[in-house]
Amino acid sequence: MSANNADDALSSSPEDAASASTASFLTSLFMNSGIAGGAFVAFVIMRRWLKAIYEPRTYIPPTHKQAPVLGTHLLWPLWQILMADPEEILQKNGVDPYVFVRFTMMMAKAMVPIWLLSWLILLPVYSADSHVDGKEGLDKFTFGNVAKAKQSRYWAPLILDFIFIFWFFFVIWHEMKHWLVVRQRYLVSRSHSKLPQANTVLVTGIPSHYLNEKKLEQLFSHLPGGVKRIWLNRNLKEMPGFYDRREHATKLLESAQVKLIKIARRHKLWQEKKIEKLEKKGKPIPAKLLGPANHRPHVSSRRDLVPQLPMLDFAADRKTGFPEKGRSAETDEQLQVTEAPPPSAQEIELVDRLVPHHKRPRHRIKPRWSPIRLGFFRLGHKVDTIEWCREEIALCTAELEKSRAKLMEDIEHPGKDDRYPPLSSAFIHFNQQIAAHMAAQCLTHNQPYTMNARYTEQSPPNVIWSNLSLNQYERNVRQAISWACTGGMIFAWTFPVAFIGALSSVSDLTSTFPWLSWIEGDTFDKKLIQGILSGILPPVLLECLMMMLPISLRHLAKFEGATNKTGVELDLMTRYFVFLIIHSFFVITLSAGLISSLETFASNPQAIATTLASQMPTASTFFITLVLTQFTGTMGTLLRLWKLSIYYVQVILLGGTPRSVYSTRYDMNHPQWGETFPGITVYAVMMIAYCVISPVINGFGAAFFIFATMVYKFHYIWVIDQPASSDTGGLFFPKAITHMFVGMYIQEVCMAALFFLARDDNGKPSALPQGGLMIVLGFCTVFFQYTIVVQYGPLKHCLPLSLAHLSYGMPKEANHEDSVIGEAYHDEGEKVGDGERKRDILRKFGNSHINFTPSRHPLIDRKAERQESGDTVEVDIVDEPSEISFSPISPCSEKGKGSAIKRDREATLVGGTELSEKGTHLDDDREPDVKAVSSPSRILNSSPTKTRSRESNISLSAPPYASRPSSPIPTTETYAVDNPEDGHASRRHHYFAVPGGPGVLHHKVEDEAMAFFHPATKNPQMVIWLPEDELGLSKAEVEANTRAGVKSSLEGAWLNDKGSVQISKPPPDD
Repeated sequence: MSANNADDALSSSPEDAASASTASFLTSLFMNSGIAGGAFVAFVIMRRWLKAIYEPRTYIPPTHKQAPVLGTHLLWPLWQILMADPEEILQKNGVDPYVFVRFTMMMAKAMVPIWLLSWLILLPVYSADSHVDGKEGLDKFTFGNVAKAKQSRYWAPLILDFIFIFWFFFVIWHEMKHWLVVRQRYLVSRSHSKLPQANTVLVTGIPSHYLNEKKLEQLFSHLPGGVKRIWLNRNLKEMPGFYDRREHATKLLESAQVKLIKIARRHKLWQEKKIEKLEKKGKPIPAKLLGPANHRPHVSSRRDLVPQLPMLDFAADRKTGFPEKGRSAETDEQLQVTEAPPPSAQEIELVDRLVPHHKRPRHRIKPRWSPIRLGFFRLGHKVDTIEWCREEIALCTAELEKSRAKLMEDIEHPGKDDRYPPLSSAFIHFNQQIAAHMAAQCLTHNQPYTMNARYTEQSPPNVIWSNLSLNQYERNVRQAISWACTGGMIFAWTFPVAFIGALSSVSDLTSTFPWLSWIEGDTFDKKLIQGILSGILPPVLLECLMMMLPISLRHLAKFEGATNKTGVELDLMTRYFVFLIIHSFFVITLSAGLISSLETFASNPQAIATTLASQMPTASTFFITLVLTQFTGTMGTLLRLWKLSIYYVQVILLGGTPRSVYSTRYDMNHPQWGETFPGITVYAVMMIAYCVISPVINGFGAAFFIFATMVYKFHYIWVIDQPASSDTGGLFFPKAITHMFVGMYIQEVCMAALFFLARDDNGKPSALPQGGLMIVLGFCTVFFQYTIVVQYGPLKHCLPLSLAHLSYGMPKEANHEDSVIGEAYHDEGEKVGDGERKRDILRKFGNSHINFTPSRHPLIDRKAERQESGDTVEVDIVDEPSEISFSPISPCSEKGKGSAIKRDREATLVGGTELSEKGTHLDDDREPDVKAVSSPSRILNSSPTKTRSRESNISLSAPPYASRPSSPIPTTETYAVDNPEDGHASRRHHYFAVPGGPGVLHHKVEDEAMAFFHPATKNPQMVIWLPEDELGLSKAEVEANTRAGVKSSLEGAWLNDKGSVQISKPPPDD
């Protein structure tokens, strides 16, 4: 009975559940092409001017990591991007972005021949002289269009399926060999292996009798080189809370004080305009416009914060809502009788003379009963932001200093009475890198779940400190809860995704819901509506729905107990891919005919499997439109519309704080691989699953991956930065390969089902041999994946002993080869000489761009040898610039070429940025010369509009390093450059970020002694960074902050004549 029901479901699905029409496909094609084309034109135009958005890697990283300047030509940079070597990502950015681009290149390489073969062979096989009722438009080119009288044609898709799968095998084998070479060279490279993270292991689940540095050192002393240092993680109790409170208060104070300074400036301008209007009309000027904004100072909740204030009027206290601490009703009554006289103008602070009390920044604090802030709901006591933040910072700093002193006592004199006792985890820093990797693989303890979780490649910025105290039992429970929540989310998301998939079948919607029959018809407007409903709306809705997932899934991965952020991203990659493959593939495929098949599924759940196989050809048009939508999304990635909007709002319109302006201009975005990789691999699964069933998709898939390669190559060479602390060394790549196998299994199962379910004119099975061979192909795929896992699994994480001698600091040993990573040998067994390797590099990069210097490390001055596949890794991937240096300007003797490069660099310095006569960046570390602020009486009569500046207003064309205006309050030291033509020194300003300069993004190496201390135990207070203003209020606020014990600075920031914040150097605490 069940078999018959399955056959009935199959026979009804292809006819009853029609796919999206050709009109929907054409609508999606034209719409997405128009949007993508417009975005591309916008990118080509704006790229020349917005270097902070489209070329930040040309001036922000250190010199040896900077990308080449693209110049201001309209079209030539496109050719530079197209021809850029992806290995430049490896040398100047990191391994993770490199292997990501390699994955897109691999898919493009795989899909191009599949596209050509499938269109040449399968399209005629499926469509020529063969027709099945209900198959129109693009459905004529699918597997389901083979007529019952043409069943012999099924041999063609079977043969091509074998060819395609084995082609994928070859590509994967080739790329995994290359990946292994890249990863091992990364592990032993000098710039990586010398870092503490390369030699440090995190051990969790340590029993109480081993929570001692000496005992742990003795336990791990058997490993090569021994232990260098041990950091026991401790229960810091209240310290992280105070630290977080201080961080929040410092950010809030900085924002409030910048806002206060801008309010004072606007209020002063308003007064001047009012006075000017009254003077023109000949009317008397009121005293309130000539005098101070307030006749009494604002009230502080702590008198000792501002000791220079005169005695306050308590009536004003009640008005503002800030009563003095410790004041009784009796004292209040007495004071009302003997009220102090009003203070004179000279006794009132500058801020009270410039800013009315009611305009001071205020906010609501968190109620005691609430775990979160509820200011949005107007709940919580309202306080003066600046005064509250000063109190909060002073309180938290004092508490942190006490706690840190006690912590140091506990570390120096451990005992049972420690206030901050050790937790069950420790960071162990070894003298040799190989010892760290051996410690991670050794069986450490004889008890179950004791010291069994060990993690290598730990870096302080990458640690999740709150998860270090979890034992293995807690991790197991959390893992079960986390995956249960993930499964619940997958189930909950099924219904909206199924509805989106059902939209792609307009005929089913109109037949099921008669009130939608008005959209049926053959007129142009009806076809347009149908195309939008089935071709554009479903993919867009699906993309928007899936955008909300990564945040929740990332929290679940963190809750599971991951000890570092890269571990969270690796876990998120798996969760997000599972989510995408279920909803973007299975649910969509089923829901294309879901409405017409609901009764069948209810009576016979086993029919779902056969319906999935039969619906894949029918749902193919939806996935083609989804790929077209992804074209638009990738072009949006190239345009960076979100970053452009933030830049326009923060830098152009509002100005923000100096720190936010610096962040917008000079902080590069970092990749989030947990959602970026699955967003690409899910399309690889679609391409593999449909490469035979619906070969039309192959052309769009090949074009998509070629385009994605160009876009992401541009991004990771010129735009996005991969911090060394979060680089996994390519661990995301094997997971991406696993995702490809998922696509192969889906395709093989569905093809086998389609072959077994094929019937001829007599209703008999007509493709049983093909179905059997598909099962054989499935076993081949399982065997190949098993081979890959067995071969590369042990090499994925740890450093092998055969490479231990290549690590930084290892002594030179006899009878060792210089390198055994990717070595190539001649047929006679002779190894390729160093001279040939050097000549290969020179041929690739040009003699004028690389200087070879004597090496002190076995890997320096060496490129990866050619593999059997022919790939090369040209240079040590992350070595220091002293070993292979790329000069910012080519020292070619040809004047034309050198001047062209110089013109390209100078073309980016729009807005007055200048270089010295030799084209070098002049560095100056002297402190700014800040003039003294005028007296209060003179400041009150000064005007921001009376001080003219040569700086023009910021516009979209302004570069990220706009020139400092000539103002009465200079904040940067100027320097003289002799001008031979006019015979006198010309005054020029100092700029801290230009192409070829030292850059502003320096990855600092942590102090080894405190490298793995919690930030709450060592980080100083963030310096409050304020911009100078012509009224002198910023200086007065800095002095008030200093009296309150809050570190502040005016260095390198100022307000221009338009009231926007400008900066000339990084934050003072950077």
